[in-house]
Amino acid sequence: MSRKGQRKRPFWEKFKKKITPHQYIENEIVRLEKLDDESRDLWAEFQGHLAFERDRVLDQIKDGLLESSSFDYSMSNFSRITGSQFSQNPLSGKGSYLAPPGGRFNFGQSISYQTYFPALYLASDYKTAFAEKFHQSDDFIGKNGLNIFDLGLRGPDSFLHVRTNFYLERVLDLRGPDVFRLFYNSISHIKIPKSIIKRAEKLKINLSLANSPVNLEKSIFDPNYEQWDTWIDQPSPSQWFGHYARLAGIQGVIYPSVRKEEGFNLAIFIDQFEDSNSFVELADEVGHIDSEFRKLESNNLNLFI
Repeated sequence: MSRKGQRKRPFWEKFKKKITPHQYIENEIVRLEKLDDESRDLWAEFQGHLAFERDRVLDQIKDGLLESSSFDYSMSNFSRITGSQFSQNPLSGKGSYLAPPGGRFNFGQSISYQTYFPALYLASDYKTAFAEKFHQSDDFIGKNGLNIFDLGLRGPDSFLHVRTNFYLERVLDLRGPDVFRLFYNSISHIKIPKSIIKRAEKLKINLSLANSPVNLEKSIFDPNYEQWDTWIDQPSPSQWFGHYARLAGIQGVIYPSVRKEEGFNLAIFIDQFEDSNSFVELADEVGHIDSEFRKLESNNLNLFI
């Protein structure tokens, strides 16, 4: 009993409202995993409708993306971190689609009704590459310098870090102002059918569409894009965006890191290198990697896809 005669709360109640972002995400995943079949079917129908409507204006979408893109992008000493299973071939794009649900801008094999495709992910520096690989954001660094590994929330796997140089003939830079405007204009006419709205109301599910380029941008940079696969086995908005960029013939998407404020990343659609001068190569001599796996270019794509 306390001095005022009131029973003290159990110690664990002190932490109930102090839930960490990591715990919140895990709780949301568990909640959404429990969606019943009817709810999942609704989400699948909704996403299928959106995909169908976008395909009807596919040429307009591609034209807008190409208009927003730029030519001849080359950089040196970009970082790439791969799991140990790809240590002999660190420029391989296979890991991006073999591990569900795929990468931020590419479909993985777990997506049920879309054809998967690879992307090679690079980062502007080692710290950004590490944060992206292991989902370690600045939010998880405490006053004492503890990170998610120190707190035991997630243990790092064995990995390989390499530096890369590259040249891409055509890229889309998502860091610029108003870069999503043309894409949004291409799809802003899409509406939710009344039949889907009625089903959603019955199931108490809130369906909405991005109603501005700003909201579209927010959905594409959602840190938890993987949840779309967990919830409903559907691609995330960013994966759809990468799909359309690739269909437009764009070879890479430059985008800000959502986990390291000063860093940025590059998703490279390596299957678009065919009949081009684009390449990615290791910046340093790495003794255990055979020479044939040190440079990815048009004439050896089969080694990396």
